[in-house]
Amino acid sequence: MKNGIPLKKISALIHSSISSADSFNSSYLAYGACVDSRLLKTGDLFFACSGNRSDGHAFISQAAQKGASAAVVSADYSGDCYGLPLIYVENPEKALQQLAKAVLQSSKTKVVAITGSVGKTTTKGFLAHLLASSFRVAATPGNYNSQLGLPLTILNHLQDDTEVAVLEMGMTKAGHIASLIEIAPPEIAIITATALGHAENFESLEAIGLAKAEILSHPKTRLGIVDFGISNYQAIAQLSCTPLTSFGCDTNHADWALIRSKQCLRLFNHGILVIEFESLSLPGQHNHHNFLAAAVAANSCGISWELIMESAKKLTLPEMRLQIQEHQGITFINDSYNSLPIAVKAALDSLPLPKREGRKIAVLGEMRELGQFSLECHLEVANYALSRIDMLFCLGKECVSMHDLWEKSNREVFWTLEFSELVEQLRKFLRPDDVVLIKGSRTSGLSGLVDKI
Repeated sequence: MKNGIPLKKISALIHSSISSADSFNSSYLAYGACVDSRLLKTGDLFFACSGNRSDGHAFISQAAQKGASAAVVSADYSGDCYGLPLIYVENPEKALQQLAKAVLQSSKTKVVAITGSVGKTTTKGFLAHLLASSFRVAATPGNYNSQLGLPLTILNHLQDDTEVAVLEMGMTKAGHIASLIEIAPPEIAIITATALGHAENFESLEAIGLAKAEILSHPKTRLGIVDFGISNYQAIAQLSCTPLTSFGCDTNHADWALIRSKQCLRLFNHGILVIEFESLSLPGQHNHHNFLAAAVAANSCGISWELIMESAKKLTLPEMRLQIQEHQGITFINDSYNSLPIAVKAALDSLPLPKREGRKIAVLGEMRELGQFSLECHLEVANYALSRIDMLFCLGKECVSMHDLWEKSNREVFWTLEFSELVEQLRKFLRPDDVVLIKGSRTSGLSGLVDKI
């Protein structure tokens, strides 16, 4: 949309029944799309979507003040237009999705879609970097992977000359990904991993896997790249109409395997060595796992392994993923973007050895949206941590079980509901040479912990 789309054309694309935009000439253009008036840029088309917390129709005046080109509103809206052309539709959210689908269909852009409970944002970043060596690439910014985020990515970040779009697809319920692939049918689809994220809406880990596997169901998808380690890989493979290739760290089972040694990395396909190359400067086995998924996708897009390995030397991790911060002689490892058992355990395994008399310490926030599995998951993490760290700090109501398990094991542990109390205790306890992992859901507030200590 950055070159502008006439409002009349937009009105037709989203099947508007009535539109005051019809009375305007072709010089009236929209240059982007927005659903949050606080983020709106001059020339954006404002979609007045209704959510659980707010109704976009209440913010049309703010959108007008910030320079919106027009507003897409519900057919039953009878309020003021605030000087904006209004495009009336049955459902503004569906209209946003229809417009994104139409814009993508009219382009030559190929889509690589990524989903997974963990690893999708990191894999997306790795893949976009690898593809950029040979293609003009656009990628999902941040975590814009929802029913609103994906169409906004298409409308605001794809250029006329974009050759490949690397798009994250997230979900909270079954059916969400199925609707996203209708907007952006992928040529290649990746499932990074499955875990008990958004578990309140699912009965089992297997049910989550099947919901993620919706990404493989579009007839335009020519290849699915799937983590062999997901709990119901074989069931997904049998149900999928898309040809699949698997990846993992086991040459006996996964089609693609990346094996680490002290000196190098070895890539195998069906047990046969494909290429050997220098180790990557990426912390953690899980990040090598994410790299493998991205590398297989890049190779499937036609990029040679030699070029992939050369590009891989410059890979970086997204913010709040195992970011190392040094403060007063203490090494903080900020991995506070998100938190699920599989991710916490991977982060614990990635901790470097402390210097001299330093200790390994974990500051863990509660894991959210685990539903009926919350107690089980928190105990799983607490038990796993017993053999990997010296001291545990916990924040949040759901973490009380972790505290109790550690206390019964006669281990040093601190638990609180208050962020300020956590900061106070850490200031007293930490000393130079300590290595401190910070891990929690984004809403826990732990991302800013180092600045408070």
